[in-house]
Amino acid sequence: MNSKYLKNSGVYLLIHGIVAILVGMAFIFATKSLLSTIVQVFGIIMLVLSGVFIFYSFWRNDDKKLNIKYLALIQGILYLTLGVFTLSNSALMLSLIILFFGIWAILAGGFQIFYGQISKNKVWANKTLIFNGLILIIVGLIMTFKQEIFLNFIGKVMGWICILSGLVTFFFSILFYRFSKKIVEDEEILS
Repeated sequence: MNSKYLKNSGVYLLIHGIVAILVGMAFIFATKSLLSTIVQVFGIIMLVLSGVFIFYSFWRNDDKKLNIKYLALIQGILYLTLGVFTLSNSALMLSLIILFFGIWAILAGGFQIFYGQISKNKVWANKTLIFNGLILIIVGLIMTFKQEIFLNFIGKVMGWICILSGLVTFFFSILFYRFSKKIVEDEEILS
């Protein structure tokens, strides 16, 4: 196992740890009305961005940058569509966001199990990483297939589990980074 791979694994785990902590905090502190408001604000931001991009595409008169003009117009139209869809169907958009985070948790759990398996000889607590991956997969399956649980009592428990899972993932990202430095030091000594 080379140091670059371990360092990249550490960064990957760090990002997933931060996202798991944020999702856990959303589970614990967010109510349905707050989440609906966040989705509506997201829709308004998309509408404002669409206006900026469409204005930019018509304002830009540089023939040399014609591709940028058309890309800005296309991006503006996409943002406009997304903004209108989000504002008109905020409940559906909220459901899609929960589904997205559920799929993310399943994938992140699978990668943690993978990292736990490949680092049997290098990381002393690989069973914790595997267990953490299983917890994330369970949370992801519940979010994906039982979205109504999101705001109930079980959702609050899942929030604490996500925060703990994020902290464990954060710990392992530091551990992987330290191992990558140790491998570099060992390679320098052997050279």
